[in-house]
Amino acid sequence: SVHSVKAGARESSSGNGSAAGARGSSGANVWGEKRILVAEDNQLNQRLLSKQLEKLGLSVVVRDNGLEALTTAMMDPFDLILMDCHMPVMDGYTSTQRIRQSEDCVNRTTTIVALTADVQESNRIKCLEVGMNAVLTKPIRKAALEDALRQYL
Repeated sequence: SVHSVKAGARESSSGNGSAAGARGSSGANVWGEKRILVAEDNQLNQRLLSKQLEKLGLSVVVRDNGLEALTTAMMDPFDLILMDCHMPVMDGYTSTQRIRQSEDCVNRTTTIVALTADVQESNRIKCLEVGMNAVLTKPIRKAALEDALRQYL
């Protein structure tokens, strides 16, 4: 299914998320040991997304461009991929297309959420046409990110 969520090479893991909404009434992390691939070339955005995801108890792998993301996604299983659309070396559109088209890719059917500053409807349509499942608009708001996580994890 196709949805749009609107919002105005390091690996780390944090098993003790503390954000409200990330834990059930028992205090356990409701997402368990979920792994997120973040493909983002901007270092500030990398740090912000990683910090937000880790606070929720999620394991995060960051890649600087679409080619690195594709290479990682081919072999390492993830529960969700956050893909910047505009990156050097290979953009997120091409990386997503190759993930979807490769029969050997372990993430061929994994949900991919676009990260973009482009709010035009034509860009959202392009994201969906290449195989992304949803679109988050930069700057990524914490509430919008958590909504996407609840919907797709």
